[in-house]
Amino acid sequence: MRARFTLATALLTALLLVLVTPVPGAWSRIALAETGDEAVPAPPADFPVRVGLAWGQTAAEVGSTGGLWIVADGGVLGEVPAGASVRAVLSGGGLFVEPLQSWFAGPVRLVPFPGGYISFQGRAYRGEIQLVVTAKGQLSVVNVVNLEDYLLSVVPAEMDHRWPEEALKAQAVASRSYAVANLERWAEDGFDLRATVDDQAYLGIAQEKPGATAAVLATAGEVITYQGRVVAAYYHSSSGGHTENNEDIWTGGSPQGYLRGVPDYDALPENRYTAWSSTFTVDEFSQRLEAAGFGVGRVTAVTPGRPAASGRPATWEVVGTEGSRTLTMQQMRSALGLPAPPRQIALAGAEGPVSVADPDADPAVEPEPAPAPAPATEPEPQPAPDLAPEQGPKAAPVAVLGADGLVRARPVVGSYALGAGGVAQPLEGLAAVASAHGYVVVGAVPRPGATVPSRGDARPREPEQGGAPTPVPAPQPEPQPEPLPEPRPAPKAEPEAIVVSGSGHGHGVGMSQWGAHGMALLGKSYIEILTHYYTGTKVETR
Repeated sequence: MRARFTLATALLTALLLVLVTPVPGAWSRIALAETGDEAVPAPPADFPVRVGLAWGQTAAEVGSTGGLWIVADGGVLGEVPAGASVRAVLSGGGLFVEPLQSWFAGPVRLVPFPGGYISFQGRAYRGEIQLVVTAKGQLSVVNVVNLEDYLLSVVPAEMDHRWPEEALKAQAVASRSYAVANLERWAEDGFDLRATVDDQAYLGIAQEKPGATAAVLATAGEVITYQGRVVAAYYHSSSGGHTENNEDIWTGGSPQGYLRGVPDYDALPENRYTAWSSTFTVDEFSQRLEAAGFGVGRVTAVTPGRPAASGRPATWEVVGTEGSRTLTMQQMRSALGLPAPPRQIALAGAEGPVSVADPDADPAVEPEPAPAPAPATEPEPQPAPDLAPEQGPKAAPVAVLGADGLVRARPVVGSYALGAGGVAQPLEGLAAVASAHGYVVVGAVPRPGATVPSRGDARPREPEQGGAPTPVPAPQPEPQPEPLPEPRPAPKAEPEAIVVSGSGHGHGVGMSQWGAHGMALLGKSYIEILTHYYTGTKVETR
């Protein structure tokens, strides 16, 4: 009986040892620390920034250059030597940490040993990493790091570290201001800023460069303020000559006084974005708009809207076979994948309607005026009895259309032209007025004593003594000129391609990095650079 009890006890002890022993393999090198025996390392405390390295994850694996502690539930629960890593997996509504074979509801801190760095996806980082389970049930990998250490990687990731010192200082202050103004931007994901161009590029220790580090240290604590508030100092690569107002790029927001469009200094020989052009087929252009949620069918026309601060169209109206849409300059840029908002969009191979009288006429040739209608046959005019014989060659007669519908001819000399203002001017030669139907003389009247009436309002001539009055012709309807053919549009050619051209690189709001480079070459200080691109601001230490 005693032997059986001893055997049962041995088996139970062995089973318990198996249950508490870490999983064999890489995880077997972990040394579990007893709660209370190991001091909990403090997280970064000098203005910590929480940077999202990954989000929406279901698992993560984190290592270090010299070993790390696993900290959870207020204590150090394990140590991982250099060369080993910690894998954590979402499971059962919590985070299962494989080296510990335990679940945790709260964040798990992975803290490097002194002198070492934490590593994730092949990059080493200052500070520590926290594994956070969000309210959406997803895993975020967060680098908690002091602000100034964060900037050591951001500045050379965002600007060439070989550029002038003043440009790098301007970048350091702009990046610091952006970070401070955007704390908790991604709070629902468990961090402040993303390590991508969604916020600022952050690539860890390997990205740090001496020139950028010097700029960060020289401007430590300095931020840009507008009316006493730290601003979200947006910046971009190159504006292409002039920056933009914020509300023209990001619609729905109110205009910000410190984000007004200003002239840029980015026209440097090394800047390859001073001008660019992209050509799309009509189908490709239409499909890109469709994929971006702005589909109008097959595009047939693109019309610019009002000019923005830079002179670029602030909006574009796109017409297609299935309707029309109005896009902002930034929406057009994003939909087409352009370096910057476009300045010009042209449909190549398309011709608009051309009004021509003859549908077979060449639309590039100006049509000749239609010939004047031939006058009705009239007897040769008789000279007025009170006119002295004309000396020299006679001028061609004037053809006059009277109110009675009859066309008469009379000598030029001795006639008047009655202008639109009712002023009669004597005719000394042929007078003509061009109309859509030819050339006619308008308003010819006889001078005093002449016998041929003007404008056709003929009256009976006084009869000679004993003679019968001259019969007056019956009024005839005024002849109407034959109408010309209605202009018809020439066949409209389908566009063959769409050419989009512009300048600059980036959204165009705030500081232009190439412009900062250009101003630095002109001898401007980083404060002058910043206050130029962020209108009405100050640079202060906080």
